[in-house]
Parts: sequence; C-alpha cells; structure tokens
Amino acid sequence: MDEVWRSGPESDFSAWIQKFPSPVAYVNQVGKPQVWSPALARLLWDPEGVAAAWPRVWQALDVDAACKQVEMIHWPVGDEDRFIEVQAQAWKNGFLISFTNVTDRYQSLTALQAAETRFYLLAQAASVGILRFRMDGGCIFVNHHWTRMAQLDLAKSLGKGWLDAIASEDRENLTPLLATLWGRDQEIHFEFKLRSAQQVIWIQARLGPERDGDGRLTGYLMTLFDVSDRKRAEAALGASQANMQAILDTSAEGIVTLDASGVILAVNHALEKMIGYRQNELFGLNFQKLIQWVEEPDPNPRPDAGQDFLSERRAWIRHRKGRRVPIAVRFKQVVINEERPLLTAIIRDETVVYELEEKFRHTQKMEGLGLLAGSVAHDFNNLLTAILGFAELGETAPDSAQNALQEIHKAGLRAKELVQQILTFSRKYEQEKVVVPLNSEVKEALNLVRGTLPSSVELLCELDPECGFVEVAQTQIHQILMNLCTNAYHALPDGIGTIRVSLSAVSRKPDWPANVQNWICLSIRDNGFGMDSDQLTRIFDPFYTTKAKGKGTGMGLAVIRGIVSSIKGFIEVDSEKGKGTEFRVYLPQAAPLEPRKSKAKPVDSLAGTGRIFILDDEPQILKLMSEFLTRLGYAVQTEISPEAALELLTQDETFDLLITDLTMPRMNGFEVARAVKNHKPEMPIFMISGIRDGRTTQLLRSSGIDKFFQKPLDFKQFARETKNILAQYRSGTLSDGGLRSSIGK
Repeated sequence: MDEVWRSGPESDFSAWIQKFPSPVAYVNQVGKPQVWSPALARLLWDPEGVAAAWPRVWQALDVDAACKQVEMIHWPVGDEDRFIEVQAQAWKNGFLISFTNVTDRYQSLTALQAAETRFYLLAQAASVGILRFRMDGGCIFVNHHWTRMAQLDLAKSLGKGWLDAIASEDRENLTPLLATLWGRDQEIHFEFKLRSAQQVIWIQARLGPERDGDGRLTGYLMTLFDVSDRKRAEAALGASQANMQAILDTSAEGIVTLDASGVILAVNHALEKMIGYRQNELFGLNFQKLIQWVEEPDPNPRPDAGQDFLSERRAWIRHRKGRRVPIAVRFKQVVINEERPLLTAIIRDETVVYELEEKFRHTQKMEGLGLLAGSVAHDFNNLLTAILGFAELGETAPDSAQNALQEIHKAGLRAKELVQQILTFSRKYEQEKVVVPLNSEVKEALNLVRGTLPSSVELLCELDPECGFVEVAQTQIHQILMNLCTNAYHALPDGIGTIRVSLSAVSRKPDWPANVQNWICLSIRDNGFGMDSDQLTRIFDPFYTTKAKGKGTGMGLAVIRGIVSSIKGFIEVDSEKGKGTEFRVYLPQAAPLEPRKSKAKPVDSLAGTGRIFILDDEPQILKLMSEFLTRLGYAVQTEISPEAALELLTQDETFDLLITDLTMPRMNGFEVARAVKNHKPEMPIFMISGIRDGRTTQLLRSSGIDKFFQKPLDFKQFARETKNILAQYRSGTLSDGGLRSSIGK
C-alpha cells in the first residue's frame, strides 16, 4: 500500500481508495475530503453523504501534526450509538485517514465499569467478608464487613496485610496452602481463626477464580463467613455425646442409635468389639446396609414413643474381616426432640447359638449329601472306567499318541480319587494323609489347570521350590488349586486376563494360630471383576455363588474351606470391585519323611485263557472289557439284558467266569448271581459297581460273589485277579462260601 501512496498516479490512487474494503479517506490540507472508500460511507452514514458529515470528523481530529489518533468519537447514526477510532497520517499535500468501528469495545468497557460499580455497592452492603486478589495473591479490595470482623482497616488489609488478622497457628498452615493456589485456576475451601482479645472468631472461607468477559483468569475472590456460633454448638454437642457414649459403653450388649431414616448416629463399645469397626467408621452409614435379615422384617420397624421393645428378629451383621456374625435385634424409639425421634437397636451376639444350630444342619446336610453322592457315583464311575480302560488299551498306539494317552490316564486317576473324596467327605470319613513336597503337588496340579484354560488367559507362576512339605490327603491340593483357578477364570471379563499363582514359605504372624510357627502360602490372584464387601461375607456359604445362573453350584469354596480346615490351615481373601481378587491359602509346614527304598516287583504275565461272560447295562463298559480281555487271550461273550444273560448261561455251561454289574434295570447283580449259583454252584462270579455301602457288603457275602471290584477299575489288577481265579477254578481249589476278596475299596 505504501508504494501506491508514494509512486502511483493520482488516478490509480483514487481508484485504489474507492476499492479498499475498510473505511479510509484522503483529505487535503484544509480537511476537505478528496476521495473515500464505500465502507466509510456506510460507517458514517449521513443522508447528505460523507462530505456533509465530514466537518464533525475534522473538528474531532484537530489535525495539527503529521500523525494524529483519536481513540473514540461518539457518532450517532439514527437510533444507534456508534463509536469510531480515527487515525490521520500526513501524505503529500493532505492526510490519509483510517477509521475503525469500536462500538463493541466501548460497550464492553462501559458494561465492565457498571459491573465494577455494582460489585462495589453489593460487596460493601454484604453481611459476609469479601476480599479480591491479583494473580500474584496481593489483596486489592476488602469490604466493610471484613474490616469490622477482622478489626483491621482498609489500608492495613491490602497486599499481604490481611494475613495479620489471622491467628498465628492458622496463618502458618494457611500461607503455604495459598502459595500453591496463586496463578492457578482452582478453588479451595478452608477454615481459620481470627485474632481477637475478647473471643475466638471462626471463619469459613471460599477462595475461587475471577474471570473477564472472555473467560480469562484475572484474579481471585474470597468470601468469608463467621461460623463461631456453629463451632460452639458443635463443641457443646460433642460434650453431650461423650457423656451419652460413656453410658452406652457400660452395656454388655451392642447398642446402635439411629435417626428416623436408619442412619447410624452412635454405637457402643460392645458393638465395636462384636463387628470390628470403630464408631467413626460406622457413623453416617445406613444400619440396613450392615445387616441381612434372616426373615424379611417390617419395612418400618418403629414402635411408638415409650412403647416396649419390639420382638426380637434374627439377622446377620457384617464383620470388618468379611465374616458374618449372627445376631438378635430388637428396637425401641427414644424421643429427645419431638421433631427428631431416635431409634435404638439392641444387638445380642448369637454366635454360640448359631454354631449349635449349624452343627445340627450340617449333620442333616451330610446325610442328604451322602445319598446324593451315592446315587451319582455309579454313573460317574462307569464313565471313568471307560476313560481309564480305553487309555490303558491305547498302550499299543503310536508313540505320537502315548503322551496324550498318559495324560488322559493320569487325569482319570485323579478324577477317580476325587469321586472317592466326595464319598468320604459326604460320609465324614477320615482320609489317610501323607507328607508331600507342596511345590511338586502344585506343579502337577498346574499342568491340569493349563489344559482347562483358553489361550486368552495368561497363567503366571512363581513357585518357591524350597517352600517345604505339607501333610495332606491325596488330591486335596489338586482340588484346592483347580477350584480356585477355575473361579479366577470365570471372574475374568470375556474370559481374557491374567491369573497369578505363587507359592512361598512364610513365618507366623501374631494373630495366627500359636501352635504352628512355619507356614506355606499358596496365592491365586486374578485381575477380573472382583467382589464387593457384601459378596465377600458370603462366598464360603454353601450354595452361594456370584456366577451366572447355570455356571456354578456354590459348593466349591465351601468344600475348599472344609479341606483347608482339615489340614489345620486357613484362608484370607482380598477383593475390590473392578480390580480383581486374591485368595491366600495358608497351610502348616510338616517335617519331611525319610525317603524309603522301593522294592522291585516281579513282572508277571497278564495273559490267560478261558470263556468269560460279561453282563452290564452300559454298552460302553461291555465294549471296553470285551476288548481288554480279548487282547489278553480270553474268549468273551457280552450281554446287556439280565434276563437274556440267564437264559444263555443256563443253556451253555462252558463259561468259566461271570462278570456282572450290580445296578441294572429289572434285575440287579445279586439276583443274577443267586440264579447262576443255583444252576452252577462252582462257577466263579465277579461283581463290579461304582458304589459300595454296608448293605452291599452283606449281600456280597450272601449271594456267592467271589470278588468285588470298585469302579473305575484298575485293569492290570483286574487282569491278575481274573487269571488267578480261573487257575483256582480249573485246579478245583476254589472254595465256596461267598466273597473272598474285595478290590478297589
């Protein structure tokens, strides 16, 4: 633009002015406009044009120098007030003048001045202290209420002087707090005391940011409230509550004071001891959230004022350590203030009564569980017989399949032991315990666990090989680890996450059982959903589960706790919603046993000859046993129907051995055995079954059964017994009189 001014022809310059988008004009030395832009005509709108309006502009400029600027000219245009900034610059024989519409800026400035005036008037009339600060924390304004409240005049309050009104002990704490605020966009609330010779004045303050019209941080505003009366009332209330608390603490029963909505106001020492929480932790909680009623209570259990206690109701209350405490609760209304009636709950610890009832229920439950276990053991052992048998038949399979078959066989043996353990547990039989290195047991169990987890689950292990020995029954460590790892997997969102298993030796802590000094900790931790405190209090309850319907029975952790207790150990659980769960199983260390030298057993041949008849209502079992005995050299015939089997056995007397199942439709194994013995008394009979109880043993002896085998079968043992009894049968040394031995007890 400068080149157009200084070198272009006059005609070019005029054309440029007329096309310029902003308001500009060129005037001669006496102020007469020569040429101007259309934007100027619109800005100075005048019915007679720019020339007619120009004298007002020139008069405002009063040009007497090479360059002149007028910040603001009031320029009414119809009903609109415009404000214009004008700048003149000497050029050639005149002046080049530019115009800027600053109406919005002027109006904003005017509004700001009005707001400042209103703030001043309101602040001075306010009944609270008000202070304003610069960005650096210097005080620039205090109102009249502050000067009266702080007994500090305006001049002494400005800058940092206002801090002198604060009591010295509070000022030392407040100064560094404020230093962290200045220059930052944040708000704080705090309390302090003012210096006063007559009385203590408590102040509650709010300090927050001030902003301009564009939202930019410009300083800070502090409002101060005198809360001395409230503080004195709180102190008096505290003294009264202390007296009341002393009275409540004399009671041996738990006492809880509630407001009308059930919020806890106070508890006595007996309740603190009962549930492990301190009063300050319970204050403000709703009483209903701490307890779980055994039966649904009246939704509004509030007697009239002065009425006797309502009848007792039984409930559970949550202990700090996660367990539930059985209690008996009764209520009475206490009226101190007609507008705020209180409710008192008297709580008695019913742990002893509950334990007696629980023992009775446990006895009944074990009876039912024994019946249930017996009813399913037969079918389950049939399946295990097939699994173990076909795995043993696979010994002739290619080498590439041997490892898999060995793992199948190993898992089947573990399952067999678990079935026996369920039966033992349900009948409350003591299992034989052995001393084993826990590290080896955990490693073996983890091999099984890995096979049950999808690739989306990362299983991390940190096992101390020198952690020590434990005295346990067979399969117990496997059952603990399989159950806890399965639970951890089910707790992972979408089955994706990490399970960490660790094993380490730990020393006794003060609150642990005193009779054991050295412990081993088995930890299983996941990063899954986690549990809330209510769920934690119930996880060991029989039939309680956090899993979806159909995903769990609720018996797993109850059984695990029983196993750990039988080993004289204990379990700790930490969990938080959304952050995962950790189970820590603590087992007492046992002294290692001296290694025993194993004696080599002579290897005998399992092959034999003879005709064997097999009766079983399970086709899979028939197929397995037929193939197994055929491979050993026996001639085998099978039948699924007891009636058809008896018909064949009476018609064909060349069979050397009958193998029959116990439980079959229409006719059981005892009935078949008696019928065969009536026809051919010398014929040996084997019976196999998945269950055995006292009545079964009596019937075995009275029905002429020579040997009984518990499913699932040990097929090598079964083959040896088959060969031996056929040898006795052929040599005539087989004696009558019923059950000679029992295999697989």
